[in-house]
Amino acid sequence: MKKRNCIFIICVSCFVSASAQKVALEKYDLRRSGGEILFAGAEERILKDEQKLKDKVLTVADDTMTIEGAGSHDYMSVAPYWFDNGAGVWEKKDGVRNADVNQWEDKKDMNRLVREVSLLALAERVHSIKGEAGKADAAAERLNKRLLWWFVDEETRMAPNMKYAQFVPGKGRDGKVRGSGIVELRVMMDLIESLEIVEADGRMDAELKKAVRKWFAEMVEWMLTSPQGQKERSAKNNHGTWYDAQVIMCSAFCGKTSVAKEFEEEPRQRIMDQIDENGVQKYEMARTKSLSYCCFNLLAYSYCKDALRKCGVDVEKWKEWERVKKAAKVVEEYAIRDGKGWDGSQITPFERREWSIIGR
Repeated sequence: MKKRNCIFIICVSCFVSASAQKVALEKYDLRRSGGEILFAGAEERILKDEQKLKDKVLTVADDTMTIEGAGSHDYMSVAPYWFDNGAGVWEKKDGVRNADVNQWEDKKDMNRLVREVSLLALAERVHSIKGEAGKADAAAERLNKRLLWWFVDEETRMAPNMKYAQFVPGKGRDGKVRGSGIVELRVMMDLIESLEIVEADGRMDAELKKAVRKWFAEMVEWMLTSPQGQKERSAKNNHGTWYDAQVIMCSAFCGKTSVAKEFEEEPRQRIMDQIDENGVQKYEMARTKSLSYCCFNLLAYSYCKDALRKCGVDVEKWKEWERVKKAAKVVEEYAIRDGKGWDGSQITPFERREWSIIGR
């Protein structure tokens, strides 16, 4: 069986997701590389949830909350750690989530899109394995509907940019031109992996496949050329790592292999700045949820590795990669104990599901 070639792979027992922030099918005890269903009972749970799925249109175009200058097809969200201090001045409280962000629907809708596409891709593969071609076709058709709604249909599609992601109210235009919101696109990495399952089974329409890849190509171009993209590219902490991962993985998916390979030096240089020879991640250690963010940063490196491998780059040969391995060992020691004994700040309880390292 082909395994996911990265530091982290989905756990086989009580903690399925590699990160609390990573949108995935956390309730299923299975490994998705190649779409194999490995554990008893997983097939039944997948098919049961597939039956319950409602085909509600998923779109960013039905917002009730708006931002000045944004169009109806622009993705919009609010920075989660910023608060009005009561005098109209917005201040950051790192690691403390503002409940008001839940009024903004686009992030929830995009997360739901990825979850549903992932579920339907797995259902399509299960039906295929069982020889149920008609049911596999039906699952793929439902999946394709969601792709049409989000990426293609002129009335419902999301514009390929993250210009208005994680804006800060009360800061005028300066609050809108922020690169940090690009990190919310990371859930699309799971969608890409799910689409590869359906494509391998030949159940994705050729024109739809072309249109979705065009959307990702336009998103890559926006990330590389926009003010927000340049800000995120220069970010020192996990935001910069996720920027690298997203550019590389989206480029590889839409056929821009040369762009992905040209980006190889970005994570190599970033490793040397972020991680010392002892495996300490200095920028993440400065956060109020340092263990969570150390895991989150390493997850981004795993995506970089996986995407570059598909482009023919063997990350294991980098001398810099040894620092990532050391950082993984440092984090694992505490993560498997639910954060007990961790020296850094962790203002919220750490859960083992934020970490799933079972092999290197």
